Amino acid sequence: MKHFSKLFATASALLFAISATVSATAKPSVVPQPSSIAELRSEPFTLNDQTKIFYSGKGAQNVAKLLAEGLRSQTQLPFAISPLKGGEPKNAIILSVSSHGKNKNPEAYTLVSGKNQVKVQAPSSRGLFNASQTILQLVPLGKKFIPSVRISDAPTYKWRGMMLDVARYFFTKEYVLRYLDMMAMHKMNVLHWHLVDDAGWRIEIKKYPKLTEVGAWRGKGDKRYGGFYTQDDIREIVAYAAARNIVIVPEIEFPAHTLSALAAYPYLGCFDKKFEVPTRCYISQELYCAGKES
Repeated sequence: MKHFSKLFATASALLFAISATVSATAKPSVVPQPSSIAELRSEPFTLNDQTKIFYSGKGAQNVAKLLAEGLRSQTQLPFAISPLKGGEPKNAIILSVSSHGKNKNPEAYTLVSGKNQVKVQAPSSRGLFNASQTILQLVPLGKKFIPSVRISDAPTYKWRGMMLDVARYFFTKEYVLRYLDMMAMHKMNVLHWHLVDDAGWRIEIKKYPKLTEVGAWRGKGDKRYGGFYTQDDIREIVAYAAARNIVIVPEIEFPAHTLSALAAYPYLGCFDKKFEVPTRCYISQELYCAGKES
């Protein structure tokens, strides 16, 4: 038993040493994989309570604010931000909108990190934002440093989209904001937001209040289900997305897939019928009646 205990202790120590070595030498992981990434021989950039974020160029301030928020959450360090007024400060992350780079893609960027600073250049704030997401990924979990690397990146496709269907199953505003965060982390830039279908009308139209009073809900009693976004909710979500380099493309169905609207305003249909928002998923054959003057 004593021999086994010594063997177990030796094996444990060896595994721990291997694990520590792998952790210390693991290559930086960035998602999606950049166009090019090279490790440099410089010491890593250490983050501390004096590290600042400097910015220059149109739109760079907003990116700096969002990056500071993300780094504060990860490291519990303060990360003050300030406009760049010449020179290259040390112990700094520098975000610059510059047209001097070779890649003119507005979402491209170059990032170089070393012992004294992390320097990012991009043709626009959209590229800076992509770089900011890379910086957040470069900070190892539970650590306070950025490895020494040189990264050049640009997206292959202009439209990098996700779709969120809130018509059939409603998701809260908070969920949508979190969804946008996840898209931004993966450098997605278009949200296809499915707001209207047979199963529900999710956007407030003040001129037609029944669209949400009736069309946003299905079922009765304790089985009643639904919800909608106010106009203020929509404005907040659109602004939140725009700050994260995401364009929202709304899907509002017509002339079909409109039972939610027909239940609210039956005169929109071709026949004198009473409609209900369906409680099961199917494709209705009812349409808006485009030939009715009303």
